[in-house]
Parts: sequence; structure tokens; C-alpha cells
Amino acid sequence: FTVRKRVLPLMLGLLSLPILLAVAATSNSIRLLTVLSGNAEGLSGRDVIWPFFEAAFAQSPMFGWGVGAGKVLVDPDSLTAHLLGTTAAHNEYLRIGVDGGYVGIFLVMGYMSAWTWYWSRGLFRSDQIILRLLMFAFALQSITDNTLIAATATVLFVWMSAVFARGRIEAEDRIMVAGHDQVHGLDLAPGQA
Repeated sequence: FTVRKRVLPLMLGLLSLPILLAVAATSNSIRLLTVLSGNAEGLSGRDVIWPFFEAAFAQSPMFGWGVGAGKVLVDPDSLTAHLLGTTAAHNEYLRIGVDGGYVGIFLVMGYMSAWTWYWSRGLFRSDQIILRLLMFAFALQSITDNTLIAATATVLFVWMSAVFARGRIEAEDRIMVAGHDQVHGLDLAPGQA
């Protein structure tokens, strides 16, 4: 893609952001804004189930209760589970906090950030920005949804891995075209590449 084809979508997105925020500010259908405003309307029962997870997290904040603890926190036969139709937190930070505490949250978010940052380094600058913003949006969505335990996370991570692989191939091609003698971290003599 040319620079124009990469920058134009980014610029359109940035220019449309104020309009989208103005529309979102008047809408109760965007859960993140509902959570940030302190209004429980439109949370689909999250305001009912989150106190269970908040209480468990508060009792063991550093290391949590162990992997899978969030799954058994709310009794599936309880009135809460029957009314909501779920025992899931719909908040990855609360779920991971119950499972692994602050240490678990730091490890998961740290590894995801490092993975994104490391593999996006060789991409074109516009691609770097777009993928890093995508992961930031994913982190925001995780406040009000089960993002890591849903099938859509698998699709996202496979797609991002493909973009990273494509970026690596493009970077190697740029090196070859530029006449550099370093490919795959190996010093090659001229003419061997």
C-alpha cells in the first residue's frame, strides 16, 4: 500500500472521532461510557454480577484465588445466575483479578502489550499506529466484556499474527531491495541474499 492509502483511513478515523464521541455521549448503548458515567442503565446485569467479583478480588488482591476461580465464583443454580443467564463477569480485569490478582492482570496485559509492541516495530508507521490503537481499543472493551475467553479473541490474535508476519516479510523485502546484507539477523556476504 502507498502512504496515501495508509494515512487516509487513519486521518478519516481521527477526523470522525469527535463526531462519534458526540453521538456516543448522548447514547446509553455504549457500555464503556455508561460504566464511566456511573449509570447502571444498559449494563445488561453487569451491575448485579460485578459485586461478586469485586468482593472476591478485594479478599485476595495480590495473587487472586487461582486460575478458574472466577468460573466457580457465582453458583450456576443461584437466582443471580438464572436472572442474568450467566456467571461470567463480563469484565476481563475483574475476572483476571479474581483468578490471578494484580500480578495476573500485570502479566496478561504486560505480555499482550509487549507482544504488540515488539512485533509491530517493523511495520510501516501507519500500520504500527493502527495496530497499537486496535489493542488499546481491545483493552478498553475488556472493561465491559469477556474479550479473552470469547472466540473473537482468537480471530483477532490470528489476524494480528498474520499482519505481523506480513510486516516481517515486507521489512525483509525492503532490506533486500535496499541492498543491505543482513536478513533474518544473519550477516550475509553480498550476492548471497
